[in-house]
Amino acid sequence: MKTLYLVLFCILIACQSSSISATKKEIVEPVLPANWLSQIKSQEAKNRFKDVLEEIYTSSFFSISEKYSLSEFQVRFANCEDIKMQYQLLAFLTGEKNSIDSVGISASREVEWIKKMYLKDKTVATQSLKALVGTTRLDFADYSSSYYDTTHHPFKSFDSLSVAEPSEKVRRMEMEAVELIKELGKLYSYDIEDLKEMNYEERQRKYENTRAKFSEKVKNLLEEPTAYEYALPLLSKEMRCLYSPDKKMRIYFIDYYYETLVGVYAYAHYRHSPNSKVIVTEVDCHSEEKECYPLYAKAILQTHKGNNPLYILVSDINARGMEWRVRILALEGTQNKIINCMDCVEGMPTKMYDKHVRYNASPAFDTLKQELSFSFAQLKNYRVVGLPKGTKRMWSSYETVLQRYILKWNGKTFEEVELKPYCE
Repeated sequence: MKTLYLVLFCILIACQSSSISATKKEIVEPVLPANWLSQIKSQEAKNRFKDVLEEIYTSSFFSISEKYSLSEFQVRFANCEDIKMQYQLLAFLTGEKNSIDSVGISASREVEWIKKMYLKDKTVATQSLKALVGTTRLDFADYSSSYYDTTHHPFKSFDSLSVAEPSEKVRRMEMEAVELIKELGKLYSYDIEDLKEMNYEERQRKYENTRAKFSEKVKNLLEEPTAYEYALPLLSKEMRCLYSPDKKMRIYFIDYYYETLVGVYAYAHYRHSPNSKVIVTEVDCHSEEKECYPLYAKAILQTHKGNNPLYILVSDINARGMEWRVRILALEGTQNKIINCMDCVEGMPTKMYDKHVRYNASPAFDTLKQELSFSFAQLKNYRVVGLPKGTKRMWSSYETVLQRYILKWNGKTFEEVELKPYCE
């Protein structure tokens, strides 16, 4: 009998050891991404979250239990659970750009824990951002340079483009153009003693003459040899200047405001290739439904039309009073000229889009999807209702984030893309 008890005891110990060994194996090795993916309902969500689950699995910054918990959260996000938490984490990952937090909303312990995990491994955080973008009715396209290609160059000096010494003629003409800009500024602000003695017609005539001189000077300057290679750094500091991602297209802007006269001069300076001629053209305001709008681009983005580069100019306009608009037009660069594309924006040469908020449109272009996007309206994400201490009145709180308008390039024109996220 003692022998039987001893045998049973040894079997029990062996079974416990086997169970402990199996448990240890489960703890030592995290659950494979495939196991987590099998729990995600939507195929689109599976495709979206695959990368972040693999990054979590291979990360060396997390313990096994952390990998398990973080993967479990990603599955919940993919299955459209915890939408409020998604908004909070997106705000964290994106630095809350273009968002308004009207009331401080305390994040849950889960949110704080995930933030801590994302800070441990930036690769996982980046992949998580990619996965979360577009899961809800919001599109956070412009919030992450790691997700969207935003290689436009607003407000940058052209110093970095200069590769040649200018001729003395170019130096002199550049200085003369700069002086004319300063004179225009003085005329506009009445900062010239002689203006006080002039009547309205005389002041306007003097301003028009100076403006005409400046227009001719800039055009002649841009046509000078070595002006393109020199890139005119002095002029670019006085004017509003943009250059394209490939640095071949440069546009110089100058406003003119005088009494009731308002407008913008815009000059394109372009060379298709090193052996091509330099092209200078005044970019007209383009017409849309027989109306003309000044060109005042905030960004130059870029794709291609056939074998030629296509430059997308995005203007962010405060039209009148509380009206804000975004205007899109496209210029095609060829060997010998710059072509105003007559059907590149929803089959039109240019198009104006209503923007219902004053915030920056933050234009961006996704080179992989060939999608142009910009902010155009606000959306209230979620509502929190509470009863503050010492009060009997209920209060509500909102966080507002900008929605995005998306246009997709199909090789011939930009078409509107209807956002169809799978979490509603």
